[in-house]
Amino acid sequence: MYLLLIAYYLSILNFYLGALIYALPIPLTGLKRWAPKLIVDAFFIASLALSIDVIINIAKFIQYMLGGNWSIFIDTVRSNIALRSIIIIGLDSLASYIRLVLPGVARIIRMSVNVLSISLYALIAIYILSVFIYKSLWLLTSLGIAFMSIPFRIARNGGAFLLSFALVFYIGLPLYYSFLSILFSPYQLRFTSPITQVYIVNAFDEPILDGYIGIELKDGTYIGPIPLTYGYSLINLFPNTLNDTISLYFDASGHQFYTNISNTSISLLCQDSSSTFGICTIKTKAYGVLAYRDGITLHVYPKPNNVDIYSFTNNRISMKVDTDIDLEIYISISEAYSITKMVIDNSILNKISDYLKYQWKWYDVFGNTYVVNLAPGTHTIDIELNYDSSKKVEPSDSIIYYSIMNSMHLYDNSFLNIFDEFSRILYIDIIGAPLYLSLLLSISLGLSKLIGGSSRLRVII
Repeated sequence: MYLLLIAYYLSILNFYLGALIYALPIPLTGLKRWAPKLIVDAFFIASLALSIDVIINIAKFIQYMLGGNWSIFIDTVRSNIALRSIIIIGLDSLASYIRLVLPGVARIIRMSVNVLSISLYALIAIYILSVFIYKSLWLLTSLGIAFMSIPFRIARNGGAFLLSFALVFYIGLPLYYSFLSILFSPYQLRFTSPITQVYIVNAFDEPILDGYIGIELKDGTYIGPIPLTYGYSLINLFPNTLNDTISLYFDASGHQFYTNISNTSISLLCQDSSSTFGICTIKTKAYGVLAYRDGITLHVYPKPNNVDIYSFTNNRISMKVDTDIDLEIYISISEAYSITKMVIDNSILNKISDYLKYQWKWYDVFGNTYVVNLAPGTHTIDIELNYDSSKKVEPSDSIIYYSIMNSMHLYDNSFLNIFDEFSRILYIDIIGAPLYLSLLLSISLGLSKLIGGSSRLRVII
């Protein structure tokens, strides 16, 4: 924040320096030519400093639309590093034991260890760079703008590169494994494996921004929970599963809610769906669901005329329900919550335990579901909650991680062959990492020339 403030003040200094040089009575061409440049730089740097939050949010949106997810990416790299390390230690120990009995086999194992070690170094480099970019995005962008704001463009190119480097690598690094999957996929399958974007809405077609989905395959295998991000979930299915019948569920608070996608194929749904950046977008309705947040799910049966939710936090739920028929409002809460007060139409319910319908287990989270019966009419419901931050509200990261990995590798049978796996390591980890980093670096250099170039910027401004 201080760096942006410094950049803003320096942009003001640039403006005054430019105005001062314009006003100088000395006709020095070499000096006079700096006047318009300094004034243009002042407005440009001030605009960057004031809109950096918007720029970073745009970068995050682009990354999301392309299918990037930082938490999944970092967890994947970390697990691959751990796996490579275990394999290297195991093979090295095996080679040490058999080198006197089977020296030829020991040499082959040693060669494999060397290849795996190079692969491990590449993964470690990716991991260190990723953590640095993820943790230092604001610092790098602010520092880049601060360098660009130094008068007379002393450090403009360096600042433009820092800014471009931070933005490009923040967008691109989480897409590393998508890039590798394109490299390793057979040529004829590269462009027939769409990423499906599942968009969840509630019973009234209002978007559900948080929560999880589950996928049931035709053989009965269930994969979940897969988290939603900004109301979407990205599913990467290989061609041999595109025509298989699957069912999607909204997976939340111990329930698997039915959706309008049941026993149908993704390829059939994508034919009539919209697409963004080539990504198939499917609108999925979770039947009976009203809202979800941090382990709390509000659902209803049957569907009322209208529900207005005024407050939905960890401490309070307030809503108005309009219905022509008898219905039940379900409040499903994780073990971290307890209901301390419930008011229906200005009447306090004395014994809340009487409304406890059943208990459930949601993967590694326990919880309760309370049910309130409502007669026809318009009703107001106000619920006060006690939140214990020491208890879980949602499934553990490890459970979510393995669900995501299962959804990404529904098609993957080729890696069962050890030789294919070794070839994959040799080809992807050793060649893919420097190739991808070089690609991102080239894009960063190109963007820095666009940002730092003087003639182009004068035309734009």
